[in-house]
Amino acid sequence: MKNLILLFSLCFSISGWAQPMGRLEVVADPRLEKMEQSFIKINKRDLENDGFRIQVAQANERAGILKMQADLTKKYPSLRWYVEFQQPYFRLRAGDFRNRFEALGSVALLKKEFPNAYLVADRVDLLLDPEEVDELRNPENDDDD
Repeated sequence: MKNLILLFSLCFSISGWAQPMGRLEVVADPRLEKMEQSFIKINKRDLENDGFRIQVAQANERAGILKMQADLTKKYPSLRWYVEFQQPYFRLRAGDFRNRFEALGSVALLKKEFPNAYLVADRVDLLLDPEEVDELRNPENDDDD
């Protein structure tokens, strides 16, 4: 009998601790939602992240590098090509890779034509659609209330 009473009281006490089923309502300051949206907007504008590019060539003459960029853009349209100036050289770099592993195939492909091509750490655009990049860099309707 003692066991039955103990079991009975134990069952009722456990059911009293259980959370009731239903809907959860979060009451928060509306400024938190606005702050969250502003953080999202700021992070979208930071389009460059640490990554890798392939350096194909460097030269003192800008015209030669620009001609090479135009030719390689036609030959390898899947890669984005960048001309960067770091005194005293213009450098031609290709690609937007998040890590070394992503770049391996492109490095092997470009090394056939440019044996001195190598991988360099750089700030890269991870959004590959140029229209999307332009839209995020120049938003039409900024709500800075």
